[in-house]
Amino acid sequence: MLFQKAILVVLAVDECLLCRIVTDLTLKGLSLNQIMEHIRLIYGLKITKEGLRTIRKLGAQKAEQVNKRLDKEIAGKVNTIECDEIFQGEHNLILGAAEKWSQYILGLQYSVKRNFKALTTFLTPISQRFYNIRVVITDLLKAYRNVIKKTFLQARYLGCHVHAWREVLRKLDKLKAAYFKRKKQLDTANSNLTKIRRKIEKIGEEIKRIKHLIATDAVSLHALKVQKQTSKSGRTKTVDRKIIANITRMNKRRDKFTLKMTKLKKARKRREEVRAECRKFERQKNRSYHEHLQACRLAADFKRILADKSSKFESHLKKFKLRLKCSKYAFATQLLKMINNNPHLFSLRKRRDLAPNFQNTNTIERIFGIFRPLLNATRLIGSPEGTNEYCHLFRLYHNTMPRYTGINNKQSPFEQLGGELGGKSYLDLLFPQKRRKTCFIISEEKIKVKRGFYVKGVQASGVVFVGCQAQAGT
Repeated sequence: MLFQKAILVVLAVDECLLCRIVTDLTLKGLSLNQIMEHIRLIYGLKITKEGLRTIRKLGAQKAEQVNKRLDKEIAGKVNTIECDEIFQGEHNLILGAAEKWSQYILGLQYSVKRNFKALTTFLTPISQRFYNIRVVITDLLKAYRNVIKKTFLQARYLGCHVHAWREVLRKLDKLKAAYFKRKKQLDTANSNLTKIRRKIEKIGEEIKRIKHLIATDAVSLHALKVQKQTSKSGRTKTVDRKIIANITRMNKRRDKFTLKMTKLKKARKRREEVRAECRKFERQKNRSYHEHLQACRLAADFKRILADKSSKFESHLKKFKLRLKCSKYAFATQLLKMINNNPHLFSLRKRRDLAPNFQNTNTIERIFGIFRPLLNATRLIGSPEGTNEYCHLFRLYHNTMPRYTGINNKQSPFEQLGGELGGKSYLDLLFPQKRRKTCFIISEEKIKVKRGFYVKGVQASGVVFVGCQAQAGT
């Protein structure tokens, strides 16, 4: 290893204990920088990133060996498994498989793709190690069907109802989005039509006003001409100037009237176009509404078919398929295609020996829910090697640690399947300490410190920790 093998007697930190600390902090989701800072502040040790990577790699290698040993011990007790995958970003795919009831992880591996070849590489070792698998549950990925038929010859293949319902909900969301899109287009068109109508009314009022002004100017011009003809003295220069100004004003108003009439024609033409758009969007909105409404009804019937375990299930399914075939909506065609391409969705109905809510992959998805944030926090998602190392460590950690909740929270998945750990933790399996006991008897008491709050003092009996040695005493 790339750090000095110094033993700090006061802190009782040796090489083995340091490996345990680094491994545990890695599985708690700390990055390399955070682990370096933690060890420097608490233990006063300076370790390079290369040293931490060396410890992590060593722990992953040992974890892979320990996992194989544990798998061999409970191989015949695994009957039902779930397989699924998660995407961490665009190009990072992680495949996983777990036992349904105990949540024991059978495999966790980085993969480039989720095609037939990649799934065969992942599932074939699992089928060889666990020879008593009778039920396999996956999502609706087409590649799973061919792989499972080839690798698990004696197992029943079931499709996950949760994934099927999610697929239906995604299609319903698209139809709902299309309806709201048409509704928004219709609202925009109606708003534009209202604006154009107001513009037409305004132009019409201006045209009326200009007509009135032109008529007033015509009356004034006629009066001026009469005044000129009836003038006795013949002094008509002022009247001539008024006549010329009146004619000029009338010509300008006539030009303005012509311009307003042109605008009025364009606005009326645009109004007819917007009216046609409103009628078109109205038809599209109504069609989208009815498509979404009928799709919701078909989806509700499909959900009832998934939950149907009556003796008349076959007739119910046949009638539902006939209804989908006769429907004119695109959603019915898509739903019928999904049912025909995934007959394993209803394979449980042939033998009603399992619970109604059995056909799902909730176990492996729950494990992924714990695994995903930890992997993201460790900053290992960028490299396949680092991801696989963390997969080996996390698998051992999850399989040998008691659950944090539930009726089996005092047992680990490995122990629930009948395995024996003998009181050892995953760190004891990876880095066993010679003549040092991890489990010891303690007594707790509250001690008041100078700053005014209480802390719990721990007094150990039986062993005293000094370096790698254990001395008798109290």
